[in-house]
Amino acid sequence: MRAALSIQDEQELWRKINQQDRQALTSLYLAYHDTLLDYARKLAHDEALALNCLQELFVQLWHQRGRLSDVKSVKIYLIVALRRRVVRQLKQEQARSRRQFSFQEVQPALEFSAEELVMLHETEAEVREQMADSLNRLPERQREIIYLRYYENLSIQEIADLLHMQYQSVSNNLQRAYKTLRTNPLLRKLAQTFLLLMLGFLK
Repeated sequence: MRAALSIQDEQELWRKINQQDRQALTSLYLAYHDTLLDYARKLAHDEALALNCLQELFVQLWHQRGRLSDVKSVKIYLIVALRRRVVRQLKQEQARSRRQFSFQEVQPALEFSAEELVMLHETEAEVREQMADSLNRLPERQREIIYLRYYENLSIQEIADLLHMQYQSVSNNLQRAYKTLRTNPLLRKLAQTFLLLMLGFLK
């Protein structure tokens, strides 16, 4: 998992951006560039679209300097804003291709690769491949919840707020994902370790 800025550091940068400190904006961008771009890329499956949405988000932040509201977590704010921007862009792309979709019908689909399962670095490559394949067979919503819980280290409540879900619904989706992974005998023990990591019981 990537190390994030502390809450105090985030808030200080946010305050400085509101005071028109361009360097603070640059620092925030560099701190979360990789995290946000990875998430946008997985949602959009389009490198250019993902990067464009990320850059537009920070341009908008700068335009709103001096008028930014206080937020509990800058990282969560950025993830929420980026997700909305990516989904909106996907909807526009689909509309241009003459297919009509409602906002709810635009469901970004994340995918995992064996190389990304870094916490399983000591596991045989074949097993990691099977784990990635099993993860990618999960329903889209479960994959996104797993990504946010493990890769971005968000709490269940933060995920619920981001995806407009109930806390218990997020928890249930994690449990269902775990149950599904355990149906593969080869992955049963590995799935238990993976879930513990996702839930924050192992470091």
